[in-house]
Amino acid sequence: LIWAIMEAIKKGHTQIVELLLSTKRANIDGFQFISILGHGSYGTLIKALLLKDYNSLLKGSIVAIKIMDSLKSIIHIINQEIFMLQQLSMNKCNDYIVCYYGSFEINNKYFIITELIDGKTLKDITTDNKFTNSTDKLKLMKNLTTAVKFIHDNDIVHRDIKPDNIMYAFNKKKSKIIDFGLAKRQRDTTLT
Repeated sequence: LIWAIMEAIKKGHTQIVELLLSTKRANIDGFQFISILGHGSYGTLIKALLLKDYNSLLKGSIVAIKIMDSLKSIIHIINQEIFMLQQLSMNKCNDYIVCYYGSFEINNKYFIITELIDGKTLKDITTDNKFTNSTDKLKLMKNLTTAVKFIHDNDIVHRDIKPDNIMYAFNKKKSKIIDFGLAKRQRDTTLT
């Protein structure tokens, strides 16, 4: 079943994937897939239910899982993202970046488990005109500058900060930076 879901995701057959997910049998390594949250350049983001305790998470937690093929051309991106999330999380969550819980590989697929942020991307928010007053816009900018400072203070450059990679959690009125696939250690970057 997991293979069928991954093949349907690769081919962009969203309706088939949703149907397969609705069977409630779509689970792997203790995670039950619930729905597709989105697609990116290198993978698909799935909403999942934890069926057993996992690292610091308790059974019944809802998480996001980024699923990527372990192709030779992108394996360095996958490993880099995992490393950056580990460095920034240091086994605890914070208010600035998506919380990282762990990762594993099965059948040439990488699974990166992170918190599920209840919100929308900044791109979606600006399209929907959700921020209409200056106070909300200033709070968002302050939170983002603090987030970028936090990342830089940890010797990391994100290199892909854009509205699609900023999630805004409405319930917490906070933004978090996501997608660290292109991030680098500051000492590894060169100016061009």
